[in-house]
Amino acid sequence: MKTVISASRRTDIPRWFLDDVIEWFKRGFARVKNPFNRQEYTVPLRPEEVHSIVWWSKDFSRLIARRDAFSDYNQTFQFTINGYGNKNLQFLEPGVTASLEQRLAQAKEIALCYGPETINWRFDPIVFWKEGELLKDNTQDYETIASAMAAIGVNRNTISFAQWYGKCRRRASRRGFPFVEPSPELRKSTARKIALVAKRFGINVFACCNEDILIPGLVERSSCIDGALLTRLFSEQATTQRDTGQRENCGCTRSKDIGSYDMICKHGCIYCYANPRL
Repeated sequence: MKTVISASRRTDIPRWFLDDVIEWFKRGFARVKNPFNRQEYTVPLRPEEVHSIVWWSKDFSRLIARRDAFSDYNQTFQFTINGYGNKNLQFLEPGVTASLEQRLAQAKEIALCYGPETINWRFDPIVFWKEGELLKDNTQDYETIASAMAAIGVNRNTISFAQWYGKCRRRASRRGFPFVEPSPELRKSTARKIALVAKRFGINVFACCNEDILIPGLVERSSCIDGALLTRLFSEQATTQRDTGQRENCGCTRSKDIGSYDMICKHGCIYCYANPRL
């Protein structure tokens, strides 16, 4: 069975490493390091060996400009759009290179080129922090984005809450960021609030590795890479076997990720589990 390519959970390839990856596809394979044992393995990339490419990014401008390089491949897009229309929130993602308006325009362009059903809009992670005695979060732009995405035909939205791994905590400490771990009640009420807004726009909400916020009929379990969906989209069977290399609660089906944590992302997101440069 052909391989589903993930590009990438480990870094933002479309924004920062597209030139390199285009060369990989031209030569027909990528050499990838296992992030756990550092052993290298080969991932075939010839069109006849690839079912589809799942792109992950906060800024698809460069991929849109060079889309002809991948004209022989089926493609879907995990598009993270958190905002921020409020410039005061940009400290969460200090290196992001496209404004909210530009990213919404990119989403419209992708929908026109590939179909809105190929886009999974990601509003993640949701972050809480303290400003004095006030509890703040980054959901202010949700309704604006939901309205814009629905207008171009996107009906899938994945959400999650920030997971403060050790490296994330150290980064937050260095930047003086007083993050807050929300209570289970706050997590679920926030998910419900978001899902009710999404429902008004005909958007279905899915929780990524956050089993505690599932709400029947409102927030369903996510399969960000979903072999059954890829099969329907491209009329060619994709694997539906669970990807056991992901987190325990991950609902994704199998893929081969061609990114690396050594490919350091310049977005510099404060909550990032990878290795941002800023």
